[in-house]
Amino acid sequence: MSKMPLQSRVCASLLPLLVLLMMAMATTPSWGIRVMTYNVLNYQSGRISQLQTVFNAIDADVIVLQEVDDLSAALTILSSVLNAPGGPGGYSFATFTTDGSLTNNALYFRSTVMTFTGSHIDVNTSPRETDRWRLNLVGYPGVTLYVYGMHLKAGSSGSDQADRLTATQLIRSNSNSLFPDSHIIFAGDYNIRASSESSYQQLIGSQADNTGRGFDPINSPGTWHNNSAFAVIHTQSPHNNNAGAPGGAAGGGIDDRFDFLLVSSALNDTDGFSYVPGTYRTFGNDGLHFNDDINDSPTIPEGAAVANALHGASDHLPVIADFQVPAKITHDTTLVLGTVLVGAPTSGTLAVSNSGDLGTFGFVDGLSYSLSGSAGVTVPAGTFNDAAGGGGNSHTVSMSTAVAGSLSGQVTINSNVGTQQVPVTGSVLRHAVPSLDPATQTTTGPLDFGTHGAGGFSSESFSIYNLGYDFLQGPLNVWAVNIIGPDAARFSIDGGFSASLVTGLPQSYSVTFDDSGPDGSYSAIMIFATRDDPSLAGGVGLGNVTVNLSATKSSGGCPTPFIRGEVNDDGIVNIGDPVYLLAFLFSMGPAPVPFAESDANGDGSTDVADTVYLLTFLFGSGPQPPAPFPVFGCP
Repeated sequence: MSKMPLQSRVCASLLPLLVLLMMAMATTPSWGIRVMTYNVLNYQSGRISQLQTVFNAIDADVIVLQEVDDLSAALTILSSVLNAPGGPGGYSFATFTTDGSLTNNALYFRSTVMTFTGSHIDVNTSPRETDRWRLNLVGYPGVTLYVYGMHLKAGSSGSDQADRLTATQLIRSNSNSLFPDSHIIFAGDYNIRASSESSYQQLIGSQADNTGRGFDPINSPGTWHNNSAFAVIHTQSPHNNNAGAPGGAAGGGIDDRFDFLLVSSALNDTDGFSYVPGTYRTFGNDGLHFNDDINDSPTIPEGAAVANALHGASDHLPVIADFQVPAKITHDTTLVLGTVLVGAPTSGTLAVSNSGDLGTFGFVDGLSYSLSGSAGVTVPAGTFNDAAGGGGNSHTVSMSTAVAGSLSGQVTINSNVGTQQVPVTGSVLRHAVPSLDPATQTTTGPLDFGTHGAGGFSSESFSIYNLGYDFLQGPLNVWAVNIIGPDAARFSIDGGFSASLVTGLPQSYSVTFDDSGPDGSYSAIMIFATRDDPSLAGGVGLGNVTVNLSATKSSGGCPTPFIRGEVNDDGIVNIGDPVYLLAFLFSMGPAPVPFAESDANGDGSTDVADTVYLLTFLFGSGPQPPAPFPVFGCP
């Protein structure tokens, strides 16, 4: 081909693109997965150092080659170039087949990022077969990549274009048969000179079924052949004069866009596993060597050694593009809000993060998600994001505690990598209920030691209950006691007082009376402070439990005569006494003083039975007292 002056080859409209390209190549960005397609020119053997220099400089994770002569040649590239000392290393090899010519395709992949599933088919695009391989992304179950390796018929004649159209029709039909949203790369030497060619439109055009539709990541339609406006994306040939070029290399300089990486829509949406915008390029082509040798002046940004290697390795330039891997979500698998009392706020912290492996992949998509809660579960609104290695987010999750019961719900994480559910559990308990009686709530009651001489008093016992306790009621905390009254010093709890939590079994106390004093009647009030279990959120004070203590010391009988049944202290036994006693028993009136007078039936305790006894006596319908009633004397 004839050369054009350099100033004529690079049109003004291309200069901004060149500036951006030079800036991009000044630094080497990290990438997730780098894919490369490269026509290695009838490769049988040799060119080891040149190919190693090219492969080392590109450091691709998936390599698709065209014009690999046979299996022996394919294995030579694997063992003597890629994985040999001085090569990039770490590659495995996918199924290789031959169509009997020098146009075979080969696929290599770095096993730390991809695995070959064993799925390979030949798309019958005779005379040059097209291969389709399926790879899996390491660490991402279910994320697959279909790679088509192709080498379409060369030439510009009508029959050549017809052959290319037939091949691409078969390729498109095959790719349309894949599942919707499949990740697909169409890699190869297309030998197409313009985007208007029907074979190219067959690959990128909209059809009734667009599952297998390809997209040009750089969206650069036009007539590429010998057009300086597209100099920066041309891929063939890095030789103008063939001095130092491999045998059989095409010349004419860099003026054709023959080599492509087209991608499916799922790889072109910038979400999850997808192409990274701005990373598609013809490796080594700075746009300044239109119709020249790649190693002519000026030296390409990759350096003279790479330029010479590209010149000596093939008559095509590699095309590369980078792909980010999906975000990887990590979150708490369950959220336990704990146990609280009715009405108390309850919440827990849900941790969500992007655990994508930057060390392996380098470029991981950001995690984007929102939260929703089932009935009764409250979550923060909005959209949240986390870059891989970003540290994650913490979210407060709460539930309603208006009613006692077991909490059960879930938080749904709706993210760009799928939907996950996190169970939420907890418990809401009723408040404790203090009582001196196991059947009905009673918070005030008597404890009478009776009348005895010195040494005749025994300890007396009583119990405090958590009335109605079950698994949905909180423990009762009896946390303090105070004994008051003129004779408080004469009454004490055996063994001293210790705070306790009362659940299903009552807390019993044994009280001792000190009878060392003179004869007489003694009394005091023992006051227990109660509350909900302080370890539970929402606990409150539950009021006091009061025990009225009394004892009478008499060394020679009853020291002070009294009228049994005369409760209200008006000097006679009448209807006012049972009324007064009932009011006391149900905590609506003052206590009778002394207590001994309220033991109307003489059974040693003051209770409802004494009221019944009084009523039946007063109205003549019950048994008569054991002695003339009322009676003066000791109980």
